[in-house]
Amino acid sequence: HLDGEVTEKYAKRRTRESGVAVRQKGGWRVTNAEKRDYLREYKSLDVRIDRLQAEKEKWEERATCITPTYSDMPRGGGCADKLQDAVIHIIDLEREITTDIDRLVDMRRKIEASIQTVSDERLREILRLRYLDGETEEKTAEFVGINDVRWLRRLTARALSELTLLNPVIPVV
Repeated sequence: HLDGEVTEKYAKRRTRESGVAVRQKGGWRVTNAEKRDYLREYKSLDVRIDRLQAEKEKWEERATCITPTYSDMPRGGGCADKLQDAVIHIIDLEREITTDIDRLVDMRRKIEASIQTVSDERLREILRLRYLDGETEEKTAEFVGINDVRWLRRLTARALSELTLLNPVIPVV
C-alpha cells in the first residue's frame, strides 16, 4: 500500500514513462521489475556507505600526514589551509554517511515489513537472502535447498508478485 504522496509522484512518473498509470484496488500497481529495482536500492545504498567510509579514511590519513614546514622565508598559510580543508571534507563526509545510514536503517525496516506480506516462509527467506543480505543466486539456492538456479528465479518472481511494498520511497525520475 503506497502512501498518498508517494502514490501521486509514482503515478506521475508512470504516466510520463508509459503514458498510462495503472490503478488497481488498494493503490497503483507496481511491476515485479519496479519492486526488484526498489529492493536493489538497499544494497546500492549500503555499497555507497562503504565507499564514503573508505573515502573518509583516506582523508583522515591525508590529514595526519600534513605537517607544517618551518622556514625563515615568508609564505602563505598553505599547511594550515590544507589541514583545514581536509578536516572540513572529513566532517562533510561524516554528515553524508550518517544521513545515508539513517536512510539505510529506515529502508531496511520498510523492506522487512514488506517481506512479511509474502505468505510463504521459503519465499520470504529468498527475498531476505537476495535483497537484504546481498547473496548471489547460487548461494541463495544452496541455502534454501534448491539445485536449479532457474527454479530459484521462478520462486523469486513468485515472491515479488506476492510482495506488497509498504510505504516505499520511490524516486521520481
